[in-house]
This record gives sequence, C-alpha cells and structure tokens, in this order.
Amino acid sequence: MNRSEKIPEMAMHEESPVPMTPYRHTQPGTVIRWAFLGGLLPLPLLALLPAGPALWIPLMAGVALLALLMLVLFWSLTLEVTPVHFRFSFGQGLIGRTLPLVRVAACEPVDGIRAWGIHWAGKRGWLYNVSGTRAVAVTLSDGGRLMVGTDEPEALCAAVARAKAAFTAGEGAGPELLA
Repeated sequence: MNRSEKIPEMAMHEESPVPMTPYRHTQPGTVIRWAFLGGLLPLPLLALLPAGPALWIPLMAGVALLALLMLVLFWSLTLEVTPVHFRFSFGQGLIGRTLPLVRVAACEPVDGIRAWGIHWAGKRGWLYNVSGTRAVAVTLSDGGRLMVGTDEPEALCAAVARAKAAFTAGEGAGPELLA
C-alpha cells in the first residue's frame, strides 16, 4: 500500500468505543531497495578473481543473504496515528516504535534529510528513514527528539495534531490505553 489512508470518520472497534487508526501511510523504501540491489550486482564478478570460485562463492552467498534480509526488513516505512499512539515500523513490522501521543510535545515537517536507515542524527535525535529527503521532527515531552522519514510530513503532523486535540478534548481513549 503506497497511498495514504485518511479515514474521514473513524471506525470503531467492535468491543470498545476506542476509534481505530485515523491515519496510516506506507512509504516505499525506494532508496534502500536500489542501494541493496545495486550492491548485489557486482557480486558475481568476484568469482572471476584469481582466488577462484571456491573462495568467493560462500562469501557471495553470505553477502547476498544479508542484503536480502535487509531488503525485507527495510522494504518500506509504515506510519500510523491512532487516537492514543504514534507508531512507525519498517518492512513487515519487526523494527519500529510506538509512542503514546501524550509523550509527543511537537511534530514539525523537515526538509533536506540526506540519510537513510536508522542512526543517530546528533541534536536531532534518532533518524528512521527508508527513502526521500523529507521527515517529521518529533519532540517528546521529556525533551527527547527523533526524526521519521515520510513523503507526507504535513499530513502526518496534521494527523498527530488532530489526534492530540481530540484526546485533550476528551474524545480519545482513557489513560489505561496509553501504555
């Protein structure tokens, strides 16, 4: 799914009056995909080196398996804003983070990001990105910071603001759902 799902009227869980996800968007990891696939292209040439295939074939197989694992893990980045959480996860969801909305103090669009993957970005905190140069800078209530890549930073920040406003106005879930 590469398009945003902006649900105008939040559907309800059957057992609970808690509204379901009001914003969900999956960004394809185009840069990550090309980087790992491009890195695999020269591997067969290693078999032509003087050491011969006996040495290089196991190395090529190991590198190829590692690259394929990274492709699966970082294939895309899915962002969700629910009435109580801001979530993001890579690929099939094995790597990600869930933040209670009450911990999100600010969300601002950022342009000019020139890095991908997961890494420390200095005073901007941790960066989580699969493609593109746009992100949201999230400031937490405890002063922590992080950036999450997205090709829709304005829509994501607007969804966070709407969910926080609804929660503050008493339309969100109770504190037992914040964990």
